Amino acid sequence: MLLLIGAGAAGRDYVRALRLLGVEKIDILSRRQEPAAALCREYGLGQAYGGGLDTLPGIADRYDRFIVASPIETLLPYLKALAELTHRPILVEKPVALAAGDLADHLGCHPNGNVMVGLNRLFYPSVIELKRRLEEDPVRSADFSFTEWLHRVNLSQYAPQVLARWGIGNSLHVISTVFDLIGRPTVLHAEVVGQNDVAWHPAGSAFLGAGRSERGVPFAYAADWLSAGRWSAAFRTAAGAYHLEPFEGLSFCPKGSVKRAEVVPVWAGDIKCGFEGMLRYWLAATTIDPRYGLHRMLDHLVAVERMMYVVGS
Repeated sequence: MLLLIGAGAAGRDYVRALRLLGVEKIDILSRRQEPAAALCREYGLGQAYGGGLDTLPGIADRYDRFIVASPIETLLPYLKALAELTHRPILVEKPVALAAGDLADHLGCHPNGNVMVGLNRLFYPSVIELKRRLEEDPVRSADFSFTEWLHRVNLSQYAPQVLARWGIGNSLHVISTVFDLIGRPTVLHAEVVGQNDVAWHPAGSAFLGAGRSERGVPFAYAADWLSAGRWSAAFRTAAGAYHLEPFEGLSFCPKGSVKRAEVVPVWAGDIKCGFEGMLRYWLAATTIDPRYGLHRMLDHLVAVERMMYVVGS
């Protein structure tokens, strides 16, 4: 029996993927009863609970697995509560915490929890194929952008502390994928400009930098949230350049050419990209690959803080 915590858009994505995989016994817990009940009615699920963290201690022992897909600012409180209540497998949505220090404190108290982070982009067919190819044709250098479309951010949908750390709440999706592929940064020169240009994100509006990863791969990045741009990444090898642009597809430009050829078409499935593979892995795993664990998530949070919230802020 599985308890899904969170009845919003992310919760719905999980329900659809779980149903595709044949998981039928799903109950929902949310802060408010109404959205949990609505999701249960829509998909014919089991029990709907309201009350959130107040309700969890009274029902946790009924479940074999837990998925935490609640609002970002509540992910770590739920994870802390579950760590005290159960040793059963937990899948928690990214970024888990809004500050590296908060996640580090949790790991100090619970270093060996059975927890996987929902980094669904690592299960994109495009990213899986790119990782395979880079094992045969190693990456020499990389560059990426995480420009955000601020006009598309629904400010009423997110808590102020999430908006103020939007680089962790959202841009981390790009940054964590790149550093998974090339290794975490060990040398990083970062510049943050445009402090207070965006009222709800006072840390800055443009982010530029370069460095070298633990695998010796030089990288550079640039993102200007008040100009044009998109999420993209390029990985350059001896044979040419692989492009994730968008991340749901993969293309390749051979050395000596400017033409890109499609390697993996842009995802057009009904289920959110990466969710099927991620959940299939989690449901079958007896141990979790460190790539998907809390300690690696902490590495990603440290990197984003250095890039966006420590240097120049």
